[in-house]
Order: sequence, then C-alpha cells, then structure tokens
Amino acid sequence: MYENLEVDHIFRIVEDDADAINQISSLGFSPSEIREHTEQGTSSRFIFFEKNYLELIYLRSREESQNNFLKFHQRVDNFRNKSGSPYGIGFRGKLSEIEKNDFELYQPKYNLSGKSFIIYMHSSYFTNPEMPAIFFLEVSNSTKEEFYPINRGLSCQKEEKTPSRRRKFFGRVKVTEFYRALIRT
Repeated sequence: MYENLEVDHIFRIVEDDADAINQISSLGFSPSEIREHTEQGTSSRFIFFEKNYLELIYLRSREESQNNFLKFHQRVDNFRNKSGSPYGIGFRGKLSEIEKNDFELYQPKYNLSGKSFIIYMHSSYFTNPEMPAIFFLEVSNSTKEEFYPINRGLSCQKEEKTPSRRRKFFGRVKVTEFYRALIRT
C-alpha cells in the first residue's frame, strides 16, 4: 500500500512570512515570491531544494478560510493554542482507488505553474490536528520533471562571504542550522 510515493514538499505554518523569511534568509537562502492560494485564505513562500521544497504558509484571510473546504484557520488556531501541529507533508505519485478511500478530495481554485491539480487530504487532517497534515498532490497533464521548479532554474543555494563562491545547501551548511531557524518561527 502507498507504493511509488515521493515527498513533494513539507509545509510549516507561520504567523506571517516576515520573521520566518528573515531567519531563513539569514542563513543565505532565497525564498520565492509570495503565492496566494485563491479562496483558501492562505499565502505562502517556498524554499526550493533539488527534489522537494519547504512551504512557509500563513493565514491571509480568515473569512476565505471559513468558506473553504480545508478550513485552514482551524489548523492555525490549534497551532496557536499549542494543540495542533504546524507541519504538513505532501506526497506526489499515484494513489490507487483503494488508497483514495483514506483521503478527502480537494480541488483548489488556484493552479501551480499553469497546471491544474487536485489534492487528496488524509482524513486525519480533519480529525487529528495534533498530527502533521498528510496530503497527496495529483497534477494534471504533467510529469514531475516538467512541473518541478528546480527544472525551471530555481534552486536553493547558500552564498559564501565572497560572492564569487556558492555552495549547495546540503554541502557544508549544517542542516541543523536550517531546522533550528524553521522551528523558531
């Protein structure tokens, strides 16, 4: 069960992106532009890696969220009250019809890089807010290689003190520095 799935991205709820972006930028990483999730009430910024990315997501409009299937404001409220997880793990691949029984179908009103997609939210998203959100993305008419940002020239690298030299994130940069900054947000 759940064969051939890969981690697409991990999200982290933040109060707003300013503090999180400052902390991540202080490590030398460049976040994406803000992406608004139409009618979902959220916005986010991404930190791209070679095969996946980190999404820093925040509540932009409580009203939009209240009228949306995901009701993301509830997850944010649980996080603020220290009774919910600020994390989510998104997978990509192909779910079987039997596997889809564990998920709720969500069709966002926004698209990704011009591609429509659907999200399957694991039922625990709605019943166990203390657990990280688990979801699956299915992108229409696109291969991972066509869709994924790294193949469009976006990457995550840390700059050295001297601008002429660059190194990749998982090179000499301590991974713990990155995660400490992420957890502090």
